[in-house]
Amino acid sequence: MEISAGSRYRVTMSHPRQRSIQAFLLFSAMSWLAASCGFLEDVFIADGDEEPAPAPPVVEDDARGPTGRTANPGMGGSAMVGGAGASSTLAGGGGMGGAGIGAEPPADYVFVSPGKVLNDNPLACDDTACREQGGRCDEDTCVIDCDIESVNCILEELECPDGANCLVNCIDEDSCTNLIRCPSNGDCTINCDELGTCTAPVECGDSVNCEINCQAEESCVDGFSVLGQSAALSVNCNDDFTCTGGAITCGDQGCLVSCLGEDSCAMDVNLQGRQLAQLDCNGNQSCSGTVDCSFDEGCQVNCRGVDSCNNPITCGTAGPASSCAVNCGALGSCAFGIDCDATRCELSCDNGGCQGNVACSDGVSECQINCDDDSCGDDVTCSATDSCNIICDGNNSCPVNVECDSEAGDCTVVCSGDNACSSVECSAQSGTCDIDCVGDGACLNGTECLAEDEVGDCSLDPQ
Repeated sequence: MEISAGSRYRVTMSHPRQRSIQAFLLFSAMSWLAASCGFLEDVFIADGDEEPAPAPPVVEDDARGPTGRTANPGMGGSAMVGGAGASSTLAGGGGMGGAGIGAEPPADYVFVSPGKVLNDNPLACDDTACREQGGRCDEDTCVIDCDIESVNCILEELECPDGANCLVNCIDEDSCTNLIRCPSNGDCTINCDELGTCTAPVECGDSVNCEINCQAEESCVDGFSVLGQSAALSVNCNDDFTCTGGAITCGDQGCLVSCLGEDSCAMDVNLQGRQLAQLDCNGNQSCSGTVDCSFDEGCQVNCRGVDSCNNPITCGTAGPASSCAVNCGALGSCAFGIDCDATRCELSCDNGGCQGNVACSDGVSECQINCDDDSCGDDVTCSATDSCNIICDGNNSCPVNVECDSEAGDCTVVCSGDNACSSVECSAQSGTCDIDCVGDGACLNGTECLAEDEVGDCSLDPQ
């Protein structure tokens, strides 16, 4: 392939895949010749490897118990984590050949924190494979620096060599403008440190950990998107106007997506994984795309920036969700409401957040809704098979209608803020309806109950 840049230079090189095929054909001929002389044992070398890849060892991990995970300390709000943990045996990766040649990645790793698991696979950096991608080996890591003249990262897709960690540094403005594929079995780190870097998709593939750092203003934009795939994923959108484009889709091992800059994360975020999936929207006007928690064992969304999360937040739209916690604590946050269809829902709104509907949908097992000052400005609805609890303890909270419906458990509604809860309807088919209107001017439009047992302010007439 011939590549030219103006009239200053001309570079001619063969494609890495062509070199791999040539090496494979040459080796096949030599192997046949050696075998005919009795010198070759039953060994097959994959896709251009210079030496036979050793069989991957099995690492016994005695540190993991029945759950294999711990909650991450210091997270805002509650961390709702459930589901079966990691298995007690971790198969190490092997092989440094082409995609699919190495050992299949294990289904579960030891959970460290959101977006991070323990990688104890045996790793080694192959000098030839790393150089083909424009990098250099630093112990078990292939380090690739992408500048404006790089063939890889600019004119061609970048494929990190399998069997090693991969570190990609985008060191010039407008570099890393082509697709980046992360390695199998190793960890992958991509640093987008300059304006206009990382404007194409990132595929984490079968990496163990996949971390993308968008550090400069307007980095990770345009065609940027992330497929977490099998990895534990971390995406850090640290500057203003970072992370816009397609979608961020978490991997099997959960994720942490952090949106610190103003107007950061103006893209859809799909939270999923067998571990905790967490989204932090701390920048003003951050997370303006859709947010959904599905196919997860524990999901948490924190909307702490002013006017953050200004599209509907859903749990369980794309598929089953186990536990979903949504915390909307800033003025104007979650303006278009929350719709939770997970097994367990915990929804919290404060400081004027959640001006749209806040709802636990039919089929939810346990539902907890908390509305503080000036929050939950539209209908608040809880429909659960078991317990249903709605707490409107802020002044002017829940100023419209509150509906609580429990199929097989109890319904509790507390309206302790001044002018809280315009009206309350409660239905507990097999349990108790308990309504408490203790704030000044609470429940002015009355309450209605339909239950085996009715307690508290269950039958207030409109005032």
